[in-house]
Amino acid sequence: QTRYPKYQIMYCPDTLLGQLALMVHGSLKALDSAQEGRLLLLAIINPGLASAASAAASSAWMDRFFGSFYEAGDAGDTSVFLSLSGSYLEQESNVAVRLLGAEGTLRTWRTDLSAHFVQDRWVVSVNVPYKIWKGYGAYEQIEGESLAMQVVPQYFVLQQDSEMVDFSVFAIGGVEHNWFDDDPGIDDATYVSWGAGAQIGKTFGFGDLSLGYTYQPWINIDGDEELNGTDTLDYHSAALTYAFGLGEGFQGSLKAIWKHTEDLPDDYDSDEYLGRVALGYATECWSVQGAYGQTLASDDFDEWSAELSVSFRW
Repeated sequence: QTRYPKYQIMYCPDTLLGQLALMVHGSLKALDSAQEGRLLLLAIINPGLASAASAAASSAWMDRFFGSFYEAGDAGDTSVFLSLSGSYLEQESNVAVRLLGAEGTLRTWRTDLSAHFVQDRWVVSVNVPYKIWKGYGAYEQIEGESLAMQVVPQYFVLQQDSEMVDFSVFAIGGVEHNWFDDDPGIDDATYVSWGAGAQIGKTFGFGDLSLGYTYQPWINIDGDEELNGTDTLDYHSAALTYAFGLGEGFQGSLKAIWKHTEDLPDDYDSDEYLGRVALGYATECWSVQGAYGQTLASDDFDEWSAELSVSFRW
């Protein structure tokens, strides 16, 4: 019997990129984006900020191509899971080329420490991600770090060992702080988030299927405006996952992800579609997994990520 991830944080926006995008969006409005020469002049005057910011639309990876999870077979047990994961994300954007005629790459290295506490139908997950980012090419003046924490209580209304399907609801609360090295002219920023979602899943003879939805606003508590002109950006996401067993403890999964950001300016695409494939090996006490994610459709982004995670349980 295969075991699908019954909970996974699906939408964790990259507030850094939203902040950068806002700064250049304001500059482009002031300069009149139809005047290509003036836009290129802006890029030449401050290439590290202008190009990186315009390339950085709102969504980035909110989404987590990767995230904390626990296994379906453990619902109802009393268990504690600890996991440590490392990941690499490379981002390029059509926005920079379209508006500024410049190219660049933003690379992010991320480490996540997660804990999951399972008791009967309740699960509480805590995730602490630390990120280091650095720009290359037109983005070379941009680099910095961020530290965040998310807490997710989840309750299983239905469990397939006694009902037909697994169905759960969950809430999300979190905080993130971004700070920049070498003072590139960008203020440090602190965000808080809240949200809610639901997930349904079932085990079949050919594997496991699950479908989840998350709504999660992020609020800039420093009072700075975001891309939509307020201090809050509202995010939606949905993910369809197929998990399968390969025998002898090996397992894999395929995931399709949709992400949507509300009320963005016309310069930015509100929707992004992504895919993820993962392969791993699990025993009763530990597991290891590798994963690769890629943008499937977006007017603004071409992103990919690679992840390696190790989990322990007692």
